[in-house]
Amino acid sequence: MALASAIILLGAVAVASFYVTDPVTLFALVELASVATFFIFFVSVLPVAFPSKVRLEDVFTGGAAKPPYLSDEEIYAPQHPLRREGGER
Repeated sequence: MALASAIILLGAVAVASFYVTDPVTLFALVELASVATFFIFFVSVLPVAFPSKVRLEDVFTGGAAKPPYLSDEEIYAPQHPLRREGGER
């Protein structure tokens, strides 16, 4: 939800920048756009570049269900469109 809000904010800033004539307001819109861009970068690109390894024993269900049947590839990193398959970088 937060990622979608940042993308919507970027679109709104792009549209609003065409109608602004005051330079101070334009710089405020540029600041909003840069904050949203950094947020998108930190939320989506960094986890793909540096995935964290999770041990299968750490997945705890509290005894409410059977242990999950996961392989090491499935638990290594979330599925993401920017991540290349095969583990090569």
